[in-house]
Amino acid sequence: MVNIKDNIICLENIVKDFRRSNFSASGKLRALSNINLNLGYGETLGIVGESGCGKSTLGKIIVSLEKQTEGKLYYKGIDLSSYSRNEFRIYRKEVQMIFQNISASLNPRKKIGSLLKTPMLINKIESIANIKNKVMSLLEEVGLDENTYYRWPSELSGGQQQRIGICRALSMKPKILVADEPTSALDVSVQAQIIRLLKQLKKEYGFSLIFISHDLAVVKNISDKVAVIYLGQIVEQAQTNELFSNPCHPYTKVLLSSIPTTNPNKKSERLKIDGEIKEVHDRKICPFYDRCFLKKDICGIKNPEFREVNDNHMVKCHI
Repeated sequence: MVNIKDNIICLENIVKDFRRSNFSASGKLRALSNINLNLGYGETLGIVGESGCGKSTLGKIIVSLEKQTEGKLYYKGIDLSSYSRNEFRIYRKEVQMIFQNISASLNPRKKIGSLLKTPMLINKIESIANIKNKVMSLLEEVGLDENTYYRWPSELSGGQQQRIGICRALSMKPKILVADEPTSALDVSVQAQIIRLLKQLKKEYGFSLIFISHDLAVVKNISDKVAVIYLGQIVEQAQTNELFSNPCHPYTKVLLSSIPTTNPNKKSERLKIDGEIKEVHDRKICPFYDRCFLKKDICGIKNPEFREVNDNHMVKCHI
């Protein structure tokens, strides 16, 4: 049983439904189903899964850009739904997000200096007299020169824009940083730079990190523990070393086998699944049933419960 007070954030039975458009079938689309997660103080949680599994939606719920349909979110042991308006404003300041499409999150009509100063002034992080020096200091911390202060977002490369996103989040002095695929649109060399930067800043600032990605090689490099999501459900979670050395769910095994390697023997061991990720209308069956290469009759009848394989290693699979 997880002690809520021992973790900086806890998610309890989080469900998220979206109303379908008028041009689609009637009813609701379930994006997340009974998500239970916890993040310790100073810990890094990796969330992995293919596109459309609900990773970004989960991140937006954590930073309150989306509201869960059911379930509770606890921050420092207190249910977020009980917060006053002022307490909620503090929460929004202390839980920051680095967006996947960083260029879309930067106002093209404002220069970088203005983009970074405005949230700090609104939240009274710095005085008007000191604000420019603080922004210059933050730019230096993320590896950008002072001339960046006077530039437009369109004048920056993808890696530089991502650093601005990190800089903007850091300006709020966050306790939790949610990074939504921060390296997915970057070159490999730039990806490595951003990962090193995040690890360095986490050590310096002491924030907890939620790192969302579909790249398990990156997640292995940065995370203390990992949760694997498929169709809005967590199918496996464990400490990083345990998950990578002892994957139990068939979907996790497929993801791990897809990590690029130069070893010709391992290339032949790659597992493959047919079809694409799609909505499961019958929630009583295993969500991975249609694509699983190990499925048995019970998988098409009953959705498995979480069970413990080893200490803090949970898997949702009959097999």
